[in-house]
Amino acid sequence: MGSCCSVTTCSKATVCPECRAEGKPVGLKTLQHLVIEEKRGAIGDGNYYFCATPDCPVVYYNAEGSVTFHKEDLIVKVGLKESNNPPILVCYCFNITEGDIREEIRKTGRSTASQRIRSEIKARSCACEINNPSGRCCLGDVEKVEKQLMPFKI
Repeated sequence: MGSCCSVTTCSKATVCPECRAEGKPVGLKTLQHLVIEEKRGAIGDGNYYFCATPDCPVVYYNAEGSVTFHKEDLIVKVGLKESNNPPILVCYCFNITEGDIREEIRKTGRSTASQRIRSEIKARSCACEINNPSGRCCLGDVEKVEKQLMPFKI
């Protein structure tokens, strides 16, 4: 598997045609893997972007804004767009949910999720570029959830 923490895409930023928020470039490989089969023919060539706005139904859109893919057009749930529909995946390669992290912290007082993912990255056994809807490494998202869920330390 390739390096999960790198994405080769155009650096030009555009805005989501629905919510007008600035999107992040995402590789065609991500779309080809995650868009449902019936919609893949609409992908074509060109630059695509990921909309990270939680309440926007658009997940991907092309640079012209003429092609969009919504949550229901993907084979996976997009965790940040599913806040009211657990389980919320934060690591798509190893199926780690926010609930898994919460439960480990409840039982042990800490989370080892980010450590486990670092080990898997070193072993080159992750594939975030095709598993994570953002096309990027999940580790930062996992660490963010761990920090949010950890009990306040004095």
